[in-house]
Amino acid sequence: MALSPEASSEVLLEPRVTVEPVSTRFDPSDERWARQVDELRRDLLTEVPQARLAETSSAGMKGSVTTLIMALGSAGVVAAMVECLRLWLGRDRTRKIVLRLTDGEREETLTLEGEGVNASGWDAAVAETIRAFADNFFRGRENGQ
Repeated sequence: MALSPEASSEVLLEPRVTVEPVSTRFDPSDERWARQVDELRRDLLTEVPQARLAETSSAGMKGSVTTLIMALGSAGVVAAMVECLRLWLGRDRTRKIVLRLTDGEREETLTLEGEGVNASGWDAAVAETIRAFADNFFRGRENGQ
């Protein structure tokens, strides 16, 4: 679980996380993989109060991609998100989830893998990493940064 900084240009009122499912077993265009990704999105949209779908585009890509975005406004949102991610990752060890945490000025990436998701303390470690990012966001806003 490592965070890596990247630049971002959008100004946000609260930090948010974008969820990107990845498979080492399926091609991204495989219908079976698409069903698994849809399952994760449905779970997160149902269980996480502030989850929503958004169309995004990347430089060099034609068209847009539907991504799942969640505002990190409360501990309840983080706990619900981490629980959904753990359950989904635990069903297939070839799955990964890339979380892009952004506050509009900077972006950090956290990659979660299926190995060890049932280990004691996994939920707490992931939730603490996400909360620390959100806390830094709010602390920076309070200090006028």
